[in-house]
Amino acid sequence: MTDKTLLSLLAASMDGGRVIITDSLARAMIKPLTPLLDELIDIGILDQDLSIRRGRFNDLLTFIVNRGLATDELAKALSWRGFEALVDDILSNNGFITSRNVRIRRNEIDVIATADRFALSIDCKHWSRASFTALRNAAVNQIERTKKMSSAFTGVSVILPSIVTLIVPPQRIIEGVPVVVINELSEFSLSLPGDLELFNLIRSGPVA
Repeated sequence: MTDKTLLSLLAASMDGGRVIITDSLARAMIKPLTPLLDELIDIGILDQDLSIRRGRFNDLLTFIVNRGLATDELAKALSWRGFEALVDDILSNNGFITSRNVRIRRNEIDVIATADRFALSIDCKHWSRASFTALRNAAVNQIERTKKMSSAFTGVSVILPSIVTLIVPPQRIIEGVPVVVINELSEFSLSLPGDLELFNLIRSGPVA
């Protein structure tokens, strides 16, 4: 119960909420978590109201994973919005200019991250498990979606369609699309643009 309660609290914060604990039963359930929450406050990840400080999502995720919590439990706790916020936060901290839920016509990209004239077009998948076929379909769809929305990438010459997930994928590059585990996103983004020969790159242009 302790770990699941911790995940529930942190998921609420990741969704941009404020955790207000007034019910006596709720306080009793959270009481065993006090040392953990105090630690998170002391190291600057949480504010006193248990909301997550901007720029500390990645540190929080590392904290959770280091406690040995299963990926599927983490996936259940995070909503799609919380997961996208986490991806956005990691990339913003690494110097990218980010936009979330960018839409043109019927197409939408979860997170766009730009640095100089290079951009990432990211599909966020907070699945607890996925087959190669499912990830391949997601990769193909992200390529096509990015082509149709290339005009959304202003001031950019090269776009890299990408997938970010909570799970370790069966293959790290699918159809030229990098499939990046969330824990490795920071390191991956800092390596860019770097060597892009293995990837399916798209040139910015008008809407298809």
